[in-house]
Amino acid sequence: MFSRVDKCFFISAIVILILLVVSFLLIAMLPLYENNVFFEMLLSTFVLITILLIPISIVENIIIFLIKIFSKNKIQKDWIIILADFTLIIILGTILYVLFIAISNPLL
Repeated sequence: MFSRVDKCFFISAIVILILLVVSFLLIAMLPLYENNVFFEMLLSTFVLITILLIPISIVENIIIFLIKIFSKNKIQKDWIIILADFTLIIILGTILYVLFIAISNPLL
């Protein structure tokens, strides 16, 4: 039903979106546990994992995007995956840009 490329895209998208949701929830909970060292270590660990996995996922999604674009015999499912992949690349690129801006500017 789904090819290996499609399964790779779905797994990558689900893992990264779960990781981002957890990271943003931890960042949102930071004012509640401001003086807790364990919580700050947990937050920094998730943010570092997110910052390391997002570029890997962006490269993987770009490769999947190019494979789907240059493949022959596209069906409707392929066009949906191409559109979703392109959207995910833009979203992940924006999130990565915002995270690097937040890290580089301590006044934010």
